Amino acid sequence: MAQNRSIFKDLAPAHVPIVVECASIYGLIPTPNTVKSIMEVREEHIKGDILWAYFDRASDQKNVCGAGFVIHTNNQKNLKALVGLGSGTNNFAELQSLKLLLCWLIHLGMGSIHIFGDSHNVVKWFNGKNKCQNCTLIPLLEEVLLLKHQFDFITVCHIFKERNPVVDLFSKEGIQQAMGIWHIIETDKDMIHVSDQPPFFP
Repeated sequence: MAQNRSIFKDLAPAHVPIVVECASIYGLIPTPNTVKSIMEVREEHIKGDILWAYFDRASDQKNVCGAGFVIHTNNQKNLKALVGLGSGTNNFAELQSLKLLLCWLIHLGMGSIHIFGDSHNVVKWFNGKNKCQNCTLIPLLEEVLLLKHQFDFITVCHIFKERNPVVDLFSKEGIQQAMGIWHIIETDKDMIHVSDQPPFFP
């Protein structure tokens, strides 16, 4: 506004209000330390000794998708996996990723779990906060919601991609996998086991 008055009406701007407004805006910008502290916050939703897991999806310009997962079974053991999803939209790939993760957790016998993903849509659909309007995704969402009832306790919460770097990387590598092909890395203390066998059969 001050710039327009100066250009079009040849009126000198009032400097003090502009300085005050700029200072107030500058005060809202987080400092690097503040940003760092936010980025380092982890698992704030986790309660008690319940296990946790992450999922993510990636896609290329041709809409070929991959999924990535990390399951923490305890402080020293985790399972990481990437899998090819074939072609599809972002929401399809996110839903399919969550479905495969739920199937894997059920196969592992994990009845209680905290799950984190960076898809606002999928998290809201899962928790009943929003209704899916895409008729082609509704059958897949219904499958996911049926799997939900196989758990004694389950939460699915949103997490920003920047706080999910390992799963983000795995999902991008999953794009290179053929549809339905898994690559699993199991880490237990100092032991690492790698497998290309699917953990379960649909």
